[in-house]
Amino acid sequence: MDTKNTITLKTVKINNKDVIEIIFPYSIAMVDYVKCATGAKYNSDNDLWYITSSRKSLSKFYLSIRSKVNVEFDGSIKNKFSKYKNQIHSQYNKDLLVEFTNFLKGRRYSESTIGLYGTMIRNLFVHLETKGDFKDIDNSDIDNFAQEVLYSKNYSISYQRQFISAVKLLATMHPQFSIDEYELLRPKRSTILPIVLSQSQIIKILQVTVNLKHRTIFALLYSSGLRISEVLSLEISRINFDRRQILIKQSKGRKDRIVQLASSIIPLLENYINSYSPKKLLFTNNDGKEYYQSSVRKVLKKSALKAGITQRVTPHMLRHSYATHLLEDGTDIRYIQQLLGHNDPKTTMIYTHVTNKDLLRIESPLDTAIKSLKNDSDSLKLE
Repeated sequence: MDTKNTITLKTVKINNKDVIEIIFPYSIAMVDYVKCATGAKYNSDNDLWYITSSRKSLSKFYLSIRSKVNVEFDGSIKNKFSKYKNQIHSQYNKDLLVEFTNFLKGRRYSESTIGLYGTMIRNLFVHLETKGDFKDIDNSDIDNFAQEVLYSKNYSISYQRQFISAVKLLATMHPQFSIDEYELLRPKRSTILPIVLSQSQIIKILQVTVNLKHRTIFALLYSSGLRISEVLSLEISRINFDRRQILIKQSKGRKDRIVQLASSIIPLLENYINSYSPKKLLFTNNDGKEYYQSSVRKVLKKSALKAGITQRVTPHMLRHSYATHLLEDGTDIRYIQQLLGHNDPKTTMIYTHVTNKDLLRIESPLDTAIKSLKNDSDSLKLE
């Protein structure tokens, strides 16, 4: 094998984050090959080329470069991304997983939930198989899995709560397991306040976004408070320009809802439609398929930096900002709940914790103390 034309892929850490390093003998040709490969990035601090540590990134990079160079995989890559890593070996457990998936379909769970819960139960089965053959599962097995896998690998609390939901459904479907549903406890949910952008920051993002498609997507995310999945699956026929409304079909929770179409966005939207001539979906990629969420996130990140915003900006932050700004403008929270498509009003109430409207009226006790002292001494200053 020609080592001069060979790259090696190896897992390493950059700032405590797993990445896949691209190792190759230096030459102008090799640098060009790597630079043009899908997902390749250069880290100047560590003087190395790398890609994101995920199966999808690895696959895309490999497919884009394999015709030009030889690719070798370090043992760390094989251990992490082997297709047999999450393999269920027992035919009984394979059949049980299929039965569980069909059970969820029969209960009309969404495809994304079926995929997520199926993966969770698969990982549980794989973990239990590493400890030996099993025909039964009890609560201690669930607790051990939570400690040895979910906690040790830093899965989020939200993920663990969903895992417990999946296990409860498994127990319902297969009562032969010794799982006591009532003894299964979910960890307490974290309370995380949404990060909100100012209106001037959002306007600046729209101004610096040159691409018409991207600017239209960002404007829709903010002006109507939509989820990114709702924007990218939006069909043109769902937009009513006369009534200034958008019909969101079967979104999260399989619900339809009506949201507002801002008057200020209509010229931008008409310009986009005339320029791109979309057929059914409003936004598509070059293949005519639904536009990638990852592309939107990447461009939004770049636009935010151009706008001088140093904090990380995501599409969902535009939805958070929409809700918060409506609340600050005096919109009743019940209407905001309907516009956002929330089932539980408690979900919408989180925005009352980040609104500036009432908080700015509260005076700090330090300010009041200095004001009272100033009456006695005009020269008092806090410097």
